[in-house]
Amino acid sequence: MRGPGSPTELGAGVGNPPALSPARRTSRRRWPSERRPARTSRPRSHSGHRRLDLIEQRDDVPSNAVERVDPADDTIDRWIVFHYRYDPDRRERRWMFDAAFSEEFEMRLYILEEAEDLAARQAAGEADEKETYKGECWQAGHDARVALRKQRELARRQRQERESGGDAQG
Repeated sequence: MRGPGSPTELGAGVGNPPALSPARRTSRRRWPSERRPARTSRPRSHSGHRRLDLIEQRDDVPSNAVERVDPADDTIDRWIVFHYRYDPDRRERRWMFDAAFSEEFEMRLYILEEAEDLAARQAAGEADEKETYKGECWQAGHDARVALRKQRELARRQRQERESGGDAQG
């Protein structure tokens, strides 16, 4: 059947949705081919920063262009790399500081290179399978905010101890 209103004219069979009733056409529902990809939830680290995924190395930037910064410099934004590994001093696995960079791209390049090296060591049995890398952005003032938060928490605990200690004595 050909002609106005036929399935061929409306695009059925060529990747378009089949003919619909006028009431159905006005609905806000999208066809599967038009839907946006579902959002993937990104895991969060213990500090609440968004975990950064690895990227492919770009060809336009040489790998020797990576510049490290002082991780204790709280006046600049810095991209911090952590390595999850065994700490023999504490006899536990934990996130340990590895490097700090001024740009996100530099941090991601470093993580990519270290992850490749880690994968080779894991394949050879020289590294634990649970070892991994992650990166976080610490904005200028991060250390000061952390110190203030710790100070407030300590004051709150001391206040609670005073209030609960006074009730027990009196």
